[in-house]
Amino acid sequence: MTSAVNSVEDEYINAGLTFNTQAAFVGVAAGTEALIGVVTGADGMTVLGQGYNSTGVGVTVSLYEIAFSGGTDTRTVNRNLGGPAPTMIPKQGVTATPVTAIIQTTFTAIAAGQQAQLALVQDFQRLVLKPNTSYVIGLKNNDAGVATISSSITWRRTRAAFPK
Repeated sequence: MTSAVNSVEDEYINAGLTFNTQAAFVGVAAGTEALIGVVTGADGMTVLGQGYNSTGVGVTVSLYEIAFSGGTDTRTVNRNLGGPAPTMIPKQGVTATPVTAIIQTTFTAIAAGQQAQLALVQDFQRLVLKPNTSYVIGLKNNDAGVATISSSITWRRTRAAFPK
């Protein structure tokens, strides 16, 4: 049986309005934060699901509402491979000065020698971001050594009109 939430999200995917963004940061020094930035655009942005992985023992994921500069385009694809290209492409490796996080969570490896992983699924962790607003996601390496941190974020345009 399909829930109403999933059927609505399926409609967004079929309409070509849902995207996946992937970023990887290699060589993140202990205690430092790798940054991903996005400006949401007129439609805003609804984050549906997030996944993070680290070769280290833990990561703190933070969301900031701040301006950023620079960075390179993340790998962002339409979840409907026949759909249009994304109108918002988050950038990885941006420069910003994070101050106070809006939301923050820390995850750690279950046992020594294992990688730290976190998955936030759409039904429980949906997050609606304001239109025309600059956000930065910080991925802080909590390991004592260098780590590789990767992320996968599924999102859609919030106010995009459904094609009828």
